[in-house]
Amino acid sequence: MKKQASSNLIVGVDEKIGVGRAFLLGLQHVLAMDLYIVPIIIAGILAMDTGNTAFLIQMSFLAAGIATLIQTGKGIKLPVMQGPSYIPIGALTAIGSKLGLGAMIGSLIPGAIIIALFGYPLKWFAKLVQRFIPAIVGGTVIAVVGISLMPVAMTGIFTVQGNVQHGII
Repeated sequence: MKKQASSNLIVGVDEKIGVGRAFLLGLQHVLAMDLYIVPIIIAGILAMDTGNTAFLIQMSFLAAGIATLIQTGKGIKLPVMQGPSYIPIGALTAIGSKLGLGAMIGSLIPGAIIIALFGYPLKWFAKLVQRFIPAIVGGTVIAVVGISLMPVAMTGIFTVQGNVQHGII
């Protein structure tokens, strides 16, 4: 085994860490992700009561946990955390407003299956992209997009929290 060069990393890439440290790093990840914002936005748009809002938040956490386990075990096999997307908010609220909470959550299942079915055959496309776009370029683009979206996220967090405190949501 090669000795790793000295760096500023606290934990090396292939280094094993203890359960306590892993738990704290996972907790930090969950708290930094704002997993609860998307379900709160949907609940606010649909004027859900507290019970249904709590249910939606819990299901978001459960789905994110299952997706994380699948991705880290069978998918990309990297220590990443999966979470809800802001993309389907419009479609979900349209379904939820017409057909209710059960149909809204149920509509996610076929979408997830379709994405999974399309995802595995397209691995060759990912290899092709990796050949032409180096990781440093992809990582830089993702970082720039994330940094540029930070003000939107911060505004959303404070708006939602203010609405909850004033009884709007």
